[in-house]
Amino acid sequence: MQFHTVGSSSQISPGPAGSAAVVFGFAAVLALLAGATFGIWSVIITHRFCGPIFVIGRCLDELVAGRFPTMRALRKKDEFKEFYAQFQRTMDTLKSRKQAEFEALSGILELAQGAANAAADARKHALEQIATRVGSLRGEAAKMLGEESNNEPRSSSSPGESRSKPAKSLAHTTV
Repeated sequence: MQFHTVGSSSQISPGPAGSAAVVFGFAAVLALLAGATFGIWSVIITHRFCGPIFVIGRCLDELVAGRFPTMRALRKKDEFKEFYAQFQRTMDTLKSRKQAEFEALSGILELAQGAANAAADARKHALEQIATRVGSLRGEAAKMLGEESNNEPRSSSSPGESRSKPAKSLAHTTV
């Protein structure tokens, strides 16, 4: 800084080094404001992407635990809305299929309980209905698993061998 005397008053005027410091300070403040704005903006944008993924992950965790999740709407400005809508349709379809299976199994149970107390002809008729319904359920399950669907019971080569094929383990399957 330089000290100037003009007439009876004294003034302090910034020299070339003082002007650079003011400009540098102003630039630093602008850079901090820009950085803070960018930081806040990036958090908002990443939440728009990560929020839906987090919600879908929670829903899948519920499904793996054996429960159908309660679906909720995404936030107004979230991304992946079309994908989430497709995910919701998939969950609704799975739930309705499971409901149909439950109702079919309830009907089969009712037939079996009635057959236990029925006369021979009624018992035979009830067992035929049970076999038809179980075969239908088995066919639907085979279709979903991509296996052949014949409604004939599997025969085993030896009396002690299991009649059903071992289930494929999904624990080691990669997607």
